[in-house]
Amino acid sequence: MRRVLGLGLLAGLVVGLLPAAPLPVVGQSGTLTLDLIDPANASESVTEVAEDGGSRALLLQLTVSSVLPAVNVTVTLGTGTATAGSSGDFASLASRFPWTQNVGGNTVLSRSVTIAPVDDSVVEGDETIVFSASATGYTISSYTLTIDDDDDDITLSFDDGGTPAEAVTGVGEEGGGQSVRVVATAARAPTANLSVTVTIAAGTATATTDYGVSATTATVTITANTTSGASSALTVTPVSDTDVEGDETLSVTGTASGRDVKGAVLLIFDDDDDITLSFDDGAGSAITGVDEGVGARTVRVVATAAQPASGNITVNVTFADGTAVNVTDYVAAPSTTTVSIASGATVGYSASLFVLGTPDTTVEGDETISVTGTLSGYDVKAAELLIFDDDDDITLSFDDGGTPAAAITGVGEGGGAQTVRVVATPAQTVSSARSVAVTIAAGTATATTDYAISASSTTVTIAANATSGTSTAL
Repeated sequence: MRRVLGLGLLAGLVVGLLPAAPLPVVGQSGTLTLDLIDPANASESVTEVAEDGGSRALLLQLTVSSVLPAVNVTVTLGTGTATAGSSGDFASLASRFPWTQNVGGNTVLSRSVTIAPVDDSVVEGDETIVFSASATGYTISSYTLTIDDDDDDITLSFDDGGTPAEAVTGVGEEGGGQSVRVVATAARAPTANLSVTVTIAAGTATATTDYGVSATTATVTITANTTSGASSALTVTPVSDTDVEGDETLSVTGTASGRDVKGAVLLIFDDDDDITLSFDDGAGSAITGVDEGVGARTVRVVATAAQPASGNITVNVTFADGTAVNVTDYVAAPSTTTVSIASGATVGYSASLFVLGTPDTTVEGDETISVTGTLSGYDVKAAELLIFDDDDDITLSFDDGGTPAAAITGVGEGGGAQTVRVVATPAQTVSSARSVAVTIAAGTATATTDYAISASSTTVTIAANATSGTSTAL
């Protein structure tokens, strides 16, 4: 018996034998991400360039994340507030955009972009360049780059309100109430009077505990066509304590219509964390330097703390060239050392060092070795160790002006008027004529009562290549 299959069943079998068509995934889309990076530091995004900073060569990076088939992705310049072109805000990027790439799957592409802001003198505020990426089936992505307008900047600083006013960066903890004015300096002069509202608040310093201030707000007026103004005087009164806490800060911020006001910090200089370096001869006698031509001298570095140490502390000290040059002018052995100050003490001493002033015949003046120290949590004041030049010495003495002249050390009280000349003798022969201005004044003798002199000043000229010179007769 033959069976005839129904048409419906036959159709189902035929359809079942055909390959299945791909079905769309409902709601599926891709993701586009834009980033602007500096090739020299690819891990950091560039979000701002300075108007006066010149051209920046950057990379615009396009990251595609998707399981969709390949499509054309186009990157264009979006609508920012900056205008392209030489008469606008940045050099045209028309040769780089639009940028179209056929991509699919997970892809990262880069395109070089040179951002060249136009440096003008217009107060226009910060402006933006917007990059936008789009493709069918993808979420539109954008990236904003800000051009920081340098013309709208106002910088805050401080002065002491004196006449003339002197710039200050802070106040001393031990100085009591001190006068401070806030100074606002504009990059471009306003065409009309401009008011800057200033707020003074705690930074690392704590109000009442570390300082008091006569007002927490102030106004600075920059008059039309000028670039700076100052507030009325504020009185800042640091609290003097004995805590080693380091310099602390007050935060000073400002606002002004259409301007970018750069905040500042006013320091409270902690006097309790000071450590001062000085020197002695190894036996307790203070010295400021060593002589050039006397061989190696023993030197110790002395560290003096403003407050007794709360525990044993150690200052690391380094000798380095100041105006003196190692080997040529001096030798310090060793070139580093440490100074320990015991708990409860204020003074400590290094081990003995040996410092040699290299002897020479050059007239070079006294020179310096720079001595610096470091200790975490303390302000170690640097010092200078002098190398006393023996070649620049000029010694004064006297003669009687005779032929030949005889050296004398004084005149007899009963001898009447007596001739005296001042003699100047340099340690080294001078290469060109030198004039020595000489002044004669009362010592233990009293003018008129004990002596009279024909002139109280004179000049001694030492001729080139000579070993001495004499004044005219007195």
